[in-house]
Amino acid sequence: MLCLVTAALAATAPRPNIVVLLTDNMGWANVGFHRPPDVPAREIHTPNLDELAADGLVLDRHYTYKFCSPSRSSFLSGRLPFHVNVYNDDPTTTPGAGVPVNMTIISQKLNTAGYTSHFIGKWHVGMASKSTQTPQARGFATTLNYFDSGNNYYDSTTDQDCFDPASGKEVTAVDLWDTGGPASHLNGTYEETLFGERAVQTVRAHDTRAGPLFLYYAFHTSCTGYNASGQGGWFDKWSSLQPVMEYYDMFPFIEQHDRRANTAMVAYMDAIVGNITAELKVRQRAELARRRRRRRRRRRRRRRRRPHPCAAAGEHTG
Repeated sequence: MLCLVTAALAATAPRPNIVVLLTDNMGWANVGFHRPPDVPAREIHTPNLDELAADGLVLDRHYTYKFCSPSRSSFLSGRLPFHVNVYNDDPTTTPGAGVPVNMTIISQKLNTAGYTSHFIGKWHVGMASKSTQTPQARGFATTLNYFDSGNNYYDSTTDQDCFDPASGKEVTAVDLWDTGGPASHLNGTYEETLFGERAVQTVRAHDTRAGPLFLYYAFHTSCTGYNASGQGGWFDKWSSLQPVMEYYDMFPFIEQHDRRANTAMVAYMDAIVGNITAELKVRQRAELARRRRRRRRRRRRRRRRRPHPCAAAGEHTG
């Protein structure tokens, strides 16, 4: 699992914008900056992640548990996983599943410092109580997320059923939520596309004059996707990995399907990272321009208030 933190705006800003990107089930060698010498460069396509690694700091002695949920709990709570939870096997019913509600998490802490927090992606740190365990209850102003450990990338369905009063039958549940309510209006679009677009929109819409931004985006990629029939994708009925077909077609030279699908999913995630960082740079330039205009206006006001030297001399001699 890889965690990347990038700060937007100039280094002179007292409180920088913070964007945290968390990936799911990502292998050590799935990125270009960790590519083994014997693996051809064309088999790993992560130029945006590689650029972030080159410009930043890589924690190459940072170990995580084999499941993703302890890492999520640890990051959000700032505590070792052993002191938070081990594995959210069933966060709807298991007592204590997720981050205990008496623990303050990073969004709540940053909000007290004037940040506005937003969450996108895979939650999986508790959902038994809407009033205490959902992202909004935990301090995130807006969210686009699914709650459980996984769902289908193509239609957001899960392995749970819900009773439909209209038909009187059990129907397959859809786990996709938009700031506290069902996101049925978004269902049917590839899920990581929805998340990536929302991340860019969140950065673009944030007004830094109201305070800095904290965005936590927990990618679905490259975790397996759910399908009731055991079919992971509409192009390969036996796969649990569910890539965008356009990216799957980029790697025809990888013969093993799961490896090819995983490479495609990571490549698509990298493209989303590129879109987010590009938007951050646009906002950075806009913010710097706004600050320059503000400084010029202040200088003009000071000049207008300052008395003219000749006028001041005339008044003195008179």
